[in-house]
Amino acid sequence: MRVLVVGAGAVGGFFGGRLAAAGVDVTFLVREGRADTLRRDGLRLATPDGTIESVPVETAIADQIDSTFDVVLLSVKATALLPALDDVAAAIGPDTVIIPLLNGVGHLEVLTDRLGPHRVLGGVAVVATELDADGTIHQLAPGGSIAFGELDGSWSERTTTIAELFAPADFVTTVTESVVQDMCEKWAFMAAGGAATVLHGGPVGTIVGTDGGLTAVLAVIAEVEAVMAATEHPVRPAAHNRTVAVLTAAGSAFTTSLYRDFVAGRPTEVEPILGDLAALAARVGVDVPRVQSAAVRVRVGQLHTADQRTVAAV
Repeated sequence: MRVLVVGAGAVGGFFGGRLAAAGVDVTFLVREGRADTLRRDGLRLATPDGTIESVPVETAIADQIDSTFDVVLLSVKATALLPALDDVAAAIGPDTVIIPLLNGVGHLEVLTDRLGPHRVLGGVAVVATELDADGTIHQLAPGGSIAFGELDGSWSERTTTIAELFAPADFVTTVTESVVQDMCEKWAFMAAGGAATVLHGGPVGTIVGTDGGLTAVLAVIAEVEAVMAATEHPVRPAAHNRTVAVLTAAGSAFTTSLYRDFVAGRPTEVEPILGDLAALAARVGVDVPRVQSAAVRVRVGQLHTADQRTVAAV
């Protein structure tokens, strides 16, 4: 089976690189500049202890795709989804399976409307990675996993086949019969973690080690989970316990990608993570002042960054 990874950033680069290192037939769909770097240096993966591995990989440019793929791992930021679908169109055949690894759940409607529900699985990626300016992907903490499954919760032969294909790679692969629920729970975790770290300005260990910090984090978690409780996908006890454990761990350096992008002045996924949650909260009649405040802070920060870039360019 042939796998096309759309994007070679922090998430797609990690999972695609691990698949390629395990001998899976992987091609990365990237821009020309990134393709040149990958051809020259390979895909550079740095482990949490600083060890760097360079994995030789195949690349493709959108206008050069001349055949279809069996599996497409869609790993772009939500803000780049529509352009990515234009780029990948030639790679999608009648039996191609799309596994999106995006945050939030709003992309599912976009994908099923455009590609047809029969082509789209649900997907959840869990990994802490960052992309350096030189293209190296740094894994910030050990571990990594992908879970995917049919949107209707049914078992299918194709999910089992893909899981067997991914099995040799150095990450955990799981087929789930509750993938939409799993996606919603990850969304709730990312929203709570993103709102808490953005609002309080640091990693969770620093926040909960500050007077009033633990109470503040728990209040954010409760607010987010109240929204989910008003839907058909309430956060299950095990997921709630994991969220509390991670976001209240004493001394932890944990932050979310939303917070790291915000602090670094990079474009963020504020809308699919916090904006969409606030919109859902309004529909189900739940007040979310902390989520709203965090979203506003990120939006204002992005406007400020854009203004600075405009001034610098004048």
